Amino acid sequence: MVLVIGGGLAGCLSALALRQRGLPVTLLSQAPSWATASQFSYGGVPWWAAPALARAPEIWQALERRHGPLGWQSCKLTLHGGGANPPALAAAGTGVMALLAAAGEGGLELRDDQDQLLGLELPYGRVDSSILAAALPAALERAGVGRRTGSALALESAGGAPWQVRLEGGGALEADTVLLAAGAACAQLWPPLTPELATSWAGVLVLSAEDLAASDLPPGAGAGIVMPLLGQRQALEQQTSSLVEGRAVVDAGLAPWGAAWLLGQISLVNPLGQHDPEPNPAWMEARLRTGLAQVWPQLASLPATYHQVPVSFTASGVPLVGPVADAPGLWVCAGVGAPFAALPPLLETLADQLKAGAGS
Repeated sequence: MVLVIGGGLAGCLSALALRQRGLPVTLLSQAPSWATASQFSYGGVPWWAAPALARAPEIWQALERRHGPLGWQSCKLTLHGGGANPPALAAAGTGVMALLAAAGEGGLELRDDQDQLLGLELPYGRVDSSILAAALPAALERAGVGRRTGSALALESAGGAPWQVRLEGGGALEADTVLLAAGAACAQLWPPLTPELATSWAGVLVLSAEDLAASDLPPGAGAGIVMPLLGQRQALEQQTSSLVEGRAVVDAGLAPWGAAWLLGQISLVNPLGQHDPEPNPAWMEARLRTGLAQVWPQLASLPATYHQVPVSFTASGVPLVGPVADAPGLWVCAGVGAPFAALPPLLETLADQLKAGAGS
């Protein structure tokens, strides 16, 4: 039996991929079952951004044929300038257009009367995470994935013996193979991952459709997702090994989320190896609204509900996916950037490797 720890995107898709390959699987997740970083993600799938992502749309469509609607949609991505200086925008725009051309795709440059680049309109895909969250429980049940609700406190193994997973409130689960897919909690459950796996906090605003007038929508919002051409989160994550204290940045974005909208994202990145307690939500929301006001003042003051979640990432940008060194039977899937695009192909390979290991 494979025990998958984590009820977010990585854990649920891993469980489905393993069951498809005939392995018995139990998924251990907290309640509510999808209160994870994935729940409030824009769900973007830029399949043209790297060869490793090219099959993501195909895999999502195959998952929907197998498990029913999961929220996959083709859409447009509008990348806005956000007030950045023209040379930086031009350089970033050239890089994105080169990626599109290499993938055999094309995009539209948005320019002003002086021929200055304002943004880009690109082909895109997305998974509506609110639809996915509603559909996953039934999909897991139909696939035959066992479910346990609870929080893992520690992993223990006596050199080759089955793994013991101690649970909060008492009790334990036992499995020959354990897959850690619990995002930011992976390093807490297996501390040797700490030098590679970093943690941040991400916060978004959820706007009711009734509170967002069509006249307030930024260009491109009606056709899909709007994001900054020069996003700050990824650049800050790459600096985590040199940070001496947590630092926050705001990216102005907007994406449909079921019958509502996800607005903006604030990212508070900690120094590598440092796992600070949850930041004050009121402070995070205020910083987020202040940053949004610089780009979209008409949206920054709208009534909305603020949500924040912990996020795992690696400073190198290379995810931790595969067997854990010096821990037979322990596997990990964490720190995956652009997870709605990167995870589907990664997990096909991981599931094949796990099946081969279970049969050896």
